[in-house]
Amino acid sequence: MLENFLANIKTRLPQSVLAQDPATSSGSWRTSLPKAIAKDVERISFNSPIFINCITVDFDGAAALDEKWQDFDLPPTLSVSNRPDSRSGRPGRHDTYFLAAPVFVGAGARTKPVAFARFLRRALTAEFGGDRRYTNLLTKNPWHSKHFAKTPYLWSGDQGFLYEFDHFKEKIDLEKWSAIFRRDDAENRGRAVVELDESARNSSLFDAARSYAYGTAKSGDYSFAGLSDYIEQQNLLFIEPLGLGETRLIARSIDRFIATRYSGGSGLSDLQRQRQRKGADVRRARSKGPAILARLEAGVGWAQIGEEFEMTANAVKVAARRARHRARAD
Repeated sequence: MLENFLANIKTRLPQSVLAQDPATSSGSWRTSLPKAIAKDVERISFNSPIFINCITVDFDGAAALDEKWQDFDLPPTLSVSNRPDSRSGRPGRHDTYFLAAPVFVGAGARTKPVAFARFLRRALTAEFGGDRRYTNLLTKNPWHSKHFAKTPYLWSGDQGFLYEFDHFKEKIDLEKWSAIFRRDDAENRGRAVVELDESARNSSLFDAARSYAYGTAKSGDYSFAGLSDYIEQQNLLFIEPLGLGETRLIARSIDRFIATRYSGGSGLSDLQRQRQRKGADVRRARSKGPAILARLEAGVGWAQIGEEFEMTANAVKVAARRARHRARAD
C-alpha cells in the first residue's frame, strides 16, 4: 500500500526538482525526479519555482520523536524520518502537508494566497515545535535508502489526504499566531531575521548578516567584531558550514559598506548627501535657466556663474542646455 501511495505522490511533484546530497556534495543542482530517485539523493524539492504544492514542517532532535499533530488531529500527508543508520545519526523528521490546490507564486501571482501559505507554514512550525529556520525548499527524499517514509492514517486506498486552507483554520488558532507574529516582527523590526538557505549558503548568509548589521548600526551597537561573531554563529547552522575565508569576505564586504555608505539611521551618508545636493542644484537651475543663459552670452565663465547662483558648474551647464532647448522650441 505504501509503495502505491508513494507512486501517487510522484504525480504531485514537479518533474524537474532541486536535489542535494550533503554526503557527496555541498551544493545543490536541478535534475529530473526519476534521476534524483535513482541516484538516492538525500533531499529533493517538493515545491516548484512557481507553485507551492505542500507545506513541510522540520523537526530535529527530541522534537522529531514527538508527534504533536495528534493533539490537533492534523496528520501530515507524508512523514519522512531518518533511520538510525542515517548520515546524521540523530533523530530528524519532515512532516509534509500536500495542498488540494497548489498556490501559484510565479509572475502575476495573487498576494493573499501566497502570504497565507507562508504564514500557515510559520504557524504550523510554531504550534508543533518545529525548526523555525527551515525554509520549505528541500525536504527529505522519501525514496532515500536511509529514510523511513510513512503516511499516518487519514488516507484511502492509494490517495493521500490533501488539505484545504479551511481545514487548518478549523484545527489551529491562527488568530493567536497572527497576533504573536505581529508582536515579534515589531520587536525585531530593524533587526530583521533572514532565514538561511542550505542550497544558497553564501547569499543567504550575506543577507542575514547584512540585516543584522543594519539593525545594529541603527541602534548604535554596530562593531566589526560583533558582526564577525554573528556570521560565525549563523554559519554553524548549516549542515556544511562555509570556510573561514568565505565568512571573512562576507564580514569585510558588509563592514566596508557600513563604514563608507550607510548612515546607521542617524541621517544620510556622505555619498547620499552629495547626491542630494546635486539633485537640489539641478532643480534650482531649472528656474534660473534664462538668467544663466544670459550670463553665458555676456561672456561669463561656468565657474563664476556657479558662484553667483550658488550651484555647481555641472548644474549651470544643465540649466543652460535646457534653456537653449526651450528657446529653440519657442
